[in-house]
Amino acid sequence: QRRYEGRRPVETVLGIAPRTQEHGASHDGKDTMSFQAKREAISYLAGFLDGEGCFTLNKGYTRGENVYFRPIVQATNSNMAVLELFIGMWGGQITSFQPKNRLHKIRHNWKVATIKSVRNSIVDVLPFLVVKSSAARNLLTYCEFLLSRKHKSNYTAQDREIIAYHRTVSKDLNRRGRSSLELF
Repeated sequence: QRRYEGRRPVETVLGIAPRTQEHGASHDGKDTMSFQAKREAISYLAGFLDGEGCFTLNKGYTRGENVYFRPIVQATNSNMAVLELFIGMWGGQITSFQPKNRLHKIRHNWKVATIKSVRNSIVDVLPFLVVKSSAARNLLTYCEFLLSRKHKSNYTAQDREIIAYHRTVSKDLNRRGRSSLELF
């Protein structure tokens, strides 16, 4: 198992020439993508997430009556360059796994788990999702709930009901053998 947390600009991975100051780069010296290039990259990543990704809640830890669930967006593939696009867009980390069977390729898993990064990634890809749009919408609503809470520590009874609802919906939408399209 190996972790990769580097960031390569999305332009580099996509093969788009970086923009210079006279061609529209930001004033802070960082190269920026054109609106069209960013839109194309996001639509590509959305299609990738629709097929190979997952929008879910993972159980974090329990403290007293409170069970904390972490929103996660992740994708797994054997092509590291594709997953570097996700890192370039929304950060996160890539973990690599060597399979037990030497005939199989190494698999890489990109994951983003901070509430704001999960929210931002979903906001970006949601207009392009088809199959996993319900799961993404559920996770986005959950992230908005977490970000709107004034008291970050203890959950109220109403908070626990909201969390239980989102957890149930997430489990149903991510169940194997069932298409999210059936739930429209």
